[in-house]
Amino acid sequence: LQATVSIATLRSNVIDYPKELVAVWVNGQNFTVAKILYLLSLPFVVAGLWIRLQRGLKALELYLLFYVLTILLWPSFQGTRFLLPVLPAFITYLMIGTELLHGVSATTLRLGLGALLCVTYLVNYYGKDRAIDTTGFSQPEFISLCDFVTANTQSTDHLLFRKPRALTLRTGRPAAIYNSGAG
Repeated sequence: LQATVSIATLRSNVIDYPKELVAVWVNGQNFTVAKILYLLSLPFVVAGLWIRLQRGLKALELYLLFYVLTILLWPSFQGTRFLLPVLPAFITYLMIGTELLHGVSATTLRLGLGALLCVTYLVNYYGKDRAIDTTGFSQPEFISLCDFVTANTQSTDHLLFRKPRALTLRTGRPAAIYNSGAG
């Protein structure tokens, strides 16, 4: 299947990729808050870009121009992963855009926005469910298998296994995946 550039793809990407920039604020707990923060930050991002363009076209803007054109023309939507290189510029423009707020120290405002961004990521990290995985690496059957392998093989034996990294991590034995497609 070969994808080609089309007007429909371009139109779709122009609509979908800006929506993906909400990832800057996603904390894994409340997507509505992320959307609100994203929408509140957009005017500052646009203002920051405008301020930067008033100061002249720099390497960052040239990079973004060519990169964004490339992903908009890309024949298939790739979601947030294609926007990862854009996120630092988004935050940079957000910080520059705060210059429009008069009466508030720019340093204080930027520190506050930076802290807010950090808090969203910390809440995401600490809000994750850290229950013990009972379906894989910590499964009693897998632990028993690893104990058997450790007790009945030499440390220099090479093993074939469906999940070689997990086996090697638990047993210390070198392992590789077997070719299940071989006839």
